[in-house]
Amino acid sequence: MSLLRNRTRSASSLLTALVAATALVAVGATPAAADPASHQLWGDQTPAHSVADFDTDALNLSTVFTVDVPGTITAIRFYKADGNERAAGDRWVAVNPTATPSLGANEFLSPEEETDYGWQTVALSYPFDVEPGVEYTVTYTAFGGVYAYTYDYFTDGPLTVGPLTAHNSTYRYIYRYDGNGDQITGTWRDSSYWVDPVFVPAA
Repeated sequence: MSLLRNRTRSASSLLTALVAATALVAVGATPAAADPASHQLWGDQTPAHSVADFDTDALNLSTVFTVDVPGTITAIRFYKADGNERAAGDRWVAVNPTATPSLGANEFLSPEEETDYGWQTVALSYPFDVEPGVEYTVTYTAFGGVYAYTYDYFTDGPLTVGPLTAHNSTYRYIYRYDGNGDQITGTWRDSSYWVDPVFVPAA
């Protein structure tokens, strides 16, 4: 009887150990949590109205935005209109605090990476940290104008998508100046110029 009891205990202990080991292997095999999803303002939407073929001067086109939670801008997207051709060299994109444009991150899109038209995505080599309560700007260069735009887009106010809010869009001519020597800037009819931050919330 004693021998049978001991064998039963041994079998029971072995079974317990195997179950524990199996559980340990299962825990160790659980894949790591996926990276947080990125957020964009426009996804695969396209401009609703027109292409600025009347404007052929070089200029920077921007979207002003804020975030609800801290995180990073990992890429910049812009919608390239058919006819928005590049000059020689790489196209420039940037993200920076609106109030201090000398700070921020920029990147260049080479000719080989750019398509004839449609959404262009430029990953930042050094993702840029952003936080709530600060206004930021994402920008790209249209060397010869002919950019995509949708007028009256912001007539009803800001656009909020998840943790991102676009407040307005602006343009800044690179080579055009007024009579006082100041660079011409502005927007037209609350237009969107379709420049989009790719935002990843902090873990």
